[in-house]
Amino acid sequence: MKYYWILLSLLIIIANACKPDSFTLHKHKDDLNSKIRQIDGLIMSDLDSFEKINDNTILLKNNAVVAMRLSKVTQLRAQFLVEVLKGNGVLFNFHSVSDNFATHSKIAFKYFDKEISLWKDSVYLYQNFSKRNRKDLKEWVVYENYGDNLRLIVGCDTVFNKKINSIATEYLILETDKDSEVKLESILFSDINKL
Repeated sequence: MKYYWILLSLLIIIANACKPDSFTLHKHKDDLNSKIRQIDGLIMSDLDSFEKINDNTILLKNNAVVAMRLSKVTQLRAQFLVEVLKGNGVLFNFHSVSDNFATHSKIAFKYFDKEISLWKDSVYLYQNFSKRNRKDLKEWVVYENYGDNLRLIVGCDTVFNKKINSIATEYLILETDKDSEVKLESILFSDINKL
């Protein structure tokens, strides 16, 4: 009987094992009518490339790849207060998925120190070499996808607001390059239909 309880205890521990490559922001905020919703995340790179600082702040380090999603919501508003601590910046990928990410089509927004650009697969939708992120300040990056319309706001400027032909997904995937470190604060994902 003693071995039965030990075996049962081990099975329970294994079944409830932690998932080191998963994280949650705004945990237990899953009321569908709330503006603050739980964000599920997946670390797709080396676990050391990611750090969760608090319930709405993360730190992306060297070669980080992190997927975040609001479950069952594709009409999405996502906002981040971005601070580039070192390196080039961060790449935001929309309309993509975590499975087969490298080969899946996507819309990518490059928020780098020498370039702010948006492209679908390999076609540029927006490019600006004069507007750059600055390492000495934090700046809002806001992404809104409503139907075929995609709107992107950087700071106080709407840099893109057009209809596009692309299938929205639940995922937003963030990437940093080698020697980059980016802090993302005040992260909030909302169902745009509930705003």
